[in-house]
Amino acid sequence: MIDTPAITYAKAKQKSKFIPVPKELSNLWFVKYPSWRHYIIGLYQNRLDELIRQNERVVAQNEMIEIQKIR
Repeated sequence: MIDTPAITYAKAKQKSKFIPVPKELSNLWFVKYPSWRHYIIGLYQNRLDELIRQNERVVAQNEMIEIQKIR
């Protein structure tokens, strides 16, 4: 949705098809189709939530390692 190329890596858990959507259509659909906008924003929100959970796990693990080093 912006003018920088996306670097994306993915591994499908099952046989899947990838359907790229041109940026121009995506921007148009964001305005024209609220359900499309909600779907895409939901995908971004899910990914952000996943990254936050992963970060919290890493921080907790680092804290446990630091405590073990002190003992």
